[in-house]
Amino acid sequence: MTRWKAIPWVLVGVALLAVSLVAAGLSSPHQSANGEKPQASTPAGGGGPTVLGTFGTTPEVFPLFPPGVPAMASLTVKKIHVKEGATVHPGDVLIEFDPSTVLENKTQAEYAVTEAEWLADQARKKFELHSLEIERAKLGVKKAQEEYDTAKLARDIVKETLEEALALKDISKGGFLTEEEKEVRRRRNENLQKTEAAVRLTAIGLEGAKIDLKKAEVAPPLLEADADVQRANAAVARLKAAAAQATAVLESFKLKAQVAGTVELISVVEGMAVGPANRTPLMYLIPSGPRIVRAEVEAEFAHKIDDYIGKPVTIRAGQNFNDTYPGVARRVSGAFLPKRFGSDALVGNQTRALECIIEVTDPAPAGKTPLRPGQPVRVTFGN
Repeated sequence: MTRWKAIPWVLVGVALLAVSLVAAGLSSPHQSANGEKPQASTPAGGGGPTVLGTFGTTPEVFPLFPPGVPAMASLTVKKIHVKEGATVHPGDVLIEFDPSTVLENKTQAEYAVTEAEWLADQARKKFELHSLEIERAKLGVKKAQEEYDTAKLARDIVKETLEEALALKDISKGGFLTEEEKEVRRRRNENLQKTEAAVRLTAIGLEGAKIDLKKAEVAPPLLEADADVQRANAAVARLKAAAAQATAVLESFKLKAQVAGTVELISVVEGMAVGPANRTPLMYLIPSGPRIVRAEVEAEFAHKIDDYIGKPVTIRAGQNFNDTYPGVARRVSGAFLPKRFGSDALVGNQTRALECIIEVTDPAPAGKTPLRPGQPVRVTFGN
């Protein structure tokens, strides 16, 4: 009799347990249809939604692949200049590849530039010699002009002196000379004839000097020398460009840091051959720029996010709810896009979300484990 009286109490206990399990299932975050992590939820107490995100950098972490070198199917690692954890700056060489296959091209290009510069120098000297010929011809014209002017001056002085004498009375004849007599005396005056001849000869010399100058200015050798200089200068410029290109090709055998940051996960060793077919990065570069969280907001919570832009948020490292990190919501993407992390590009119907950028105020507070790029986090808005 006692046993049958206890049965109703057992039934009541089972019923209460079933109700508790149903209530727990309704209060827990629901699982998405494609098997992803729980969607964003709104915590009790009036706070904003909590969404999943990934802690990262801006710019993002760099996966570094082999550099592209023209006509090189593969490259051989010659020297690795950094170690994992090394801090680098823009322009620092990270990996140097063996450039022996193209090193001779640079050497030949430099020799060709040296030869072209020598030829250009010879062409300039030849041109300068012709220029000196022109200057000498100009001096010849100047000298001939001076001689002509001096001869004219001497002739004019002799002529004036003679005319003054002819204008006086001839005592032997008791009167003035007639014009016919004056002309006869002019023809017979030796000094006048000499100075007249000097004027004619210097005039001829002046004309000859001018002709020599003109010939020097338009002489084919001068024109050819000028053309040689132009061709030589063009050859120097062309070969310098070729040498610069060869130098650039050699520089492409060096993998350099594009931004400041820290090197991690080096996957190559010296002597290893790599090429475009290598899908594994040679190393990763963690930029030293600002730290952010890229949070993924599902569609059903998108209408709530805009009100939190510019306001503080609370960041928690994955499942660790004890350590919190301050942040500020800065912007939300203008479209629902495929998820940046954890999505499969081969899936036609990818899950889409709004990406919200969270500026992390202090990613490594005292007494707490620092956040690291790539780490999953949870972001609660409104706290």
